[in-house]
Amino acid sequence: MDWQPWPQEFPAGNTRTRWYHWNTAPYLTAAGTPVLACVAEAFDTSAHWPDVRYGNSSRAVLISPPLDQAIRVVRLTHACEVEYLRAGVLMDGATVWWQDAAGERIPASSLEGPDGVIHAGSSNPLRGISALGDSLMVLDDQHRPRWRVDSFPVPDQRPGPWRLVLDFASNGLYAGRGWFIARIEGLTDDTAAAFQLRWTPAAGECSGLMWDWPQAQGPLSAFQVQTFDAEARRFRSLPGISAAAAGCSQTYLAPAEQIRQALAWDGNRRHTLRVLGEGEMGPVVSRPVYVYPDGGPDPILYLEKPYPNPTSAGVRFQVDWPGPGGATVGVYDLRGRLLHARELSAGSQQLIWDGCDPDGRRAAAGTYFLRLEGSGRVVTRKVVLLR
Repeated sequence: MDWQPWPQEFPAGNTRTRWYHWNTAPYLTAAGTPVLACVAEAFDTSAHWPDVRYGNSSRAVLISPPLDQAIRVVRLTHACEVEYLRAGVLMDGATVWWQDAAGERIPASSLEGPDGVIHAGSSNPLRGISALGDSLMVLDDQHRPRWRVDSFPVPDQRPGPWRLVLDFASNGLYAGRGWFIARIEGLTDDTAAAFQLRWTPAAGECSGLMWDWPQAQGPLSAFQVQTFDAEARRFRSLPGISAAAAGCSQTYLAPAEQIRQALAWDGNRRHTLRVLGEGEMGPVVSRPVYVYPDGGPDPILYLEKPYPNPTSAGVRFQVDWPGPGGATVGVYDLRGRLLHARELSAGSQQLIWDGCDPDGRRAAAGTYFLRLEGSGRVVTRKVVLLR
């Protein structure tokens, strides 16, 4: 997607943090391509990298042109370092929104899920909202970030054209490097957008750790399966793991038996795995997946409390479905009528209900229920819609 020129907004009333198009050396990508950088206004070029920061008590919003109607998913290859209170709780953060033709904005939901929620006690104007952001940006020996991928399905409950809105906000204390976007892709195929891991412990030709690679196909040696070392507080690569193509050119499999041999498996202990791949932009890491050697206990459904609630527009909520098989999440009114439904694959995802009925019209004020169902179990949450 062409990102010039995109208008900016500064809702906090200052430009301490703003968006720049870094298009000169030193390049943050392996391909030597430009990046979008959301940093303090003093760092208008990459010449300051890696000693950069964003500004405090600020908010910078970047708005794309209308998307082509054929685009189903927008995929970001990006890195974001923010003030991090603890796992799952951010003080600063990045969020993504969709803006319709009338200028109304609804939250955009990443297929890979959020990193956490901005702390309710933060002075950040986005407090209480799920956001993206890491506590520490890992750089390679050439000072390039390890990129990550987040994929955002374009809303289909009502017609576009839609605009992509990139929103970064900070509180009044401390600061990380900021938000850096190496690539923005508009995809017409929504079946191959995410960089998600799937663990299948049962014996068979697809037993092991499987993933879809979101960049151009590269050598199999470019992938490393890593585990989190709790004592060292970092990920380390597992020896003896050889990835193989699995069915199609962009899907790969690390065999379960190789992973079992590389780790001291303990049937009562959860292991954290991720994949590090080398792509056109440089190193790219997946979100972690949590696995047991024998598949672990029975699958547990988790449905986060929707936010904001009550709401006058839409709500966002996180669901966890470890599999196997699929699950379904639906929105029902008090009469039991289904307004919206979505099939889920295994993993953690952040979803959105935009407050509309099946025809795309705004649903009437009242009480509704989110219902998550899978493997014979059901979890529900109540949503109050205001008008």
